[in-house]
Amino acid sequence: LIEPATTITWLARAAVTDVGPDLRDRLGTIALVASQMAAICEQILDWPRPAEGTRLDLVAGDAAASAQVRFAGVIEVDVQPAMALASAGDLVRILSNLLVNACRVAGPSGRVRVIVDEGDSQARLAIADTGGGLGQTDPRGRAGLGLDIVGALARKHGGRVHLGVSDLGGLAVTVLLPAPGGPSR
Repeated sequence: LIEPATTITWLARAAVTDVGPDLRDRLGTIALVASQMAAICEQILDWPRPAEGTRLDLVAGDAAASAQVRFAGVIEVDVQPAMALASAGDLVRILSNLLVNACRVAGPSGRVRVIVDEGDSQARLAIADTGGGLGQTDPRGRAGLGLDIVGALARKHGGRVHLGVSDLGGLAVTVLLPAPGGPSR
């Protein structure tokens, strides 16, 4: 909740001084991040998730738009309709962890790519960046639990995470989650 709350605070401060065309974008992002916080709170309260799944493509598109507000580089988004048998709150947490890390290691002139699609009874989320890749440390010496959290959340829903080298030169993280109509867990 800290990251989205900080984003809302930052955008609200910027919106107060802005009377130009960026105001609408900032207010839209504030609403988006607030909905992400609501999804996280919903998950914490352990409200039941819809049996039909959650639209991973919509959640990913919103998360990428939110990340782009804070990232000076480029975020490329290629999302196809995809349903994942996971809660919206957990999907938000997965995306937030992956996008924050990818943007940080890519740096202000870097690129991050978000891909979502569905096939073989699985929803696929892939995040790639132009950062240092596997085995490289964060330029500011920061280490975190982001990938551990992503792995735990994926496993919670019967999914898995793969790490590899991105065609962009950095890390590629692929999260596979069960899709409706797939084999039972």
